[in-house]
Amino acid sequence: MYNFFVEKFLLFYNLKLTILEKKIIKNCEFVKIDHNKKNIFFEIIPDYYYLCYYKALFSDSRYKCYNKIGIWTYFLPTNNNRNFFLFILQRIYQVFYYFFLKKKWIKLYKVIGFSKCINLTKSDFFYKKNYLKKNKIKKKHNLLSLKYKNILIGDLIYDTYLRFRNYPTIDLKDEFLNYLIIKSYEINNDVNRLIKKYNPKIYFTGYTTYMHHGLPTRFFLSRNIKVYSGKNYVQLNQKLTKSYFSHHPNHKNFMSSFEKLNDKKKIIQFSKKNIAIKYNSNNKNIPNYLKLNPYKPNQKLEKIFLNKLKNIQGVLFLQSFQDAPHSWGKMIFPDFYTWCIFTLNLIKKHKLPIAVKPHPNQKFFIESMKMPNLITRLKKRYKDLVWLDERLNNKFIFKFIKYGISASGSILFELALFNKIAISCGDHPGRYFNFTIEAKNQSDYKKLLTKPIKQLKKKTDLQSLYIFNYMYYIHSRSSITIKNKNLEKFLLIQRPFKIDDLIYTNKLI
Repeated sequence: MYNFFVEKFLLFYNLKLTILEKKIIKNCEFVKIDHNKKNIFFEIIPDYYYLCYYKALFSDSRYKCYNKIGIWTYFLPTNNNRNFFLFILQRIYQVFYYFFLKKKWIKLYKVIGFSKCINLTKSDFFYKKNYLKKNKIKKKHNLLSLKYKNILIGDLIYDTYLRFRNYPTIDLKDEFLNYLIIKSYEINNDVNRLIKKYNPKIYFTGYTTYMHHGLPTRFFLSRNIKVYSGKNYVQLNQKLTKSYFSHHPNHKNFMSSFEKLNDKKKIIQFSKKNIAIKYNSNNKNIPNYLKLNPYKPNQKLEKIFLNKLKNIQGVLFLQSFQDAPHSWGKMIFPDFYTWCIFTLNLIKKHKLPIAVKPHPNQKFFIESMKMPNLITRLKKRYKDLVWLDERLNNKFIFKFIKYGISASGSILFELALFNKIAISCGDHPGRYFNFTIEAKNQSDYKKLLTKPIKQLKKKTDLQSLYIFNYMYYIHSRSSITIKNKNLEKFLLIQRPFKIDDLIYTNKLI
């Protein structure tokens, strides 16, 4: 209970405007909406990077003749508290928290030139409609294929449930699921209302995962409005389509895009050198989504797990259970937890020589107040299996194993790179490069894991891996370019942005 209140207080305290923010707002002349101009919508994202990025876009002459209208898309999620008292407290807190969060960021976005800011999703402390009683969803796969007005919404609802309910898998009878389905319909109605009133020509979104980002994106696209997503690894923006509506780079076109490039031999050599640096144990530049470097040596841990790994042929590399499992596409399992349990049961039943390594980001997964750590409970439930420490160096692991298993994680590329067989069971960035053995269905997945290792054959084509590495991690292909190259390089920096960067952006412009 104490931790609950401390955590909420610290979050609320961070909503205060800093001295610099107050100074910027005070000295700014806000832009008024011009009804003679056409309109562009921008998602208001509470992130200083997007303040800088939108400001950079506004400096381009192409956008000076438009009204820039901000859209606040964030709605009130629930949490995992089954305790009625804590649940009510959480909801009350969320009403105030989101109110002041929205108030703060609307002020900041008006500083960079927004002429109007609109709240797309209103507060809904109580709601009466009940979708699940009228329309029973019997299976998880049925939810994933759920559509509204011929627009796929089920995958976004599923991923939003996992993220904001903070559960490893979905409960089809949960009231929160009912809330999310109803909310998706309301967002569609609100988007249609805004289109009718403002007739926007373009919509800029930051991301496309989860309902608050993905639903407006898909609804705008369905009305033939141009949509651009924001930053991923190497590009500032990407034009989305009805057939590809993810902010992730379009991995289906990697090879065909590579074929259009000049100096292919130089590109492959450059990618080869980049890989050597990236997977060097001394490299400190790990992806910002990781909590620790999976290639950092740890001699103490290596001594502990040395004997255990000698009897192991493969490793199951778990993924972060609540981290948008459908953002890359379809999987043969409805979510990472279902995949995990299926595989753990398979290893246990057939006594397979497969160890298990938790995801580095999955150290604490709060499922309920009484059961604070999912990984700890899984270790107790499957205590006969070999569990590796999430801090154990992957290079050390690769010395002992012949294959690795992941649903769709980046470890698949790394396994192939180190000449290990990579087994996948879903869409992933390197799917069209053919460096994994992909299970067609759950039955096929079972056969792959239980058949002798000699029958698992997969040749590693290093050149295709170098091409994939370049196209996914290095090649910049922004749909809208920033004319000032120094500004573009600045915006592509992988680090948390601060309000000070807005001032620096102005200097570059």
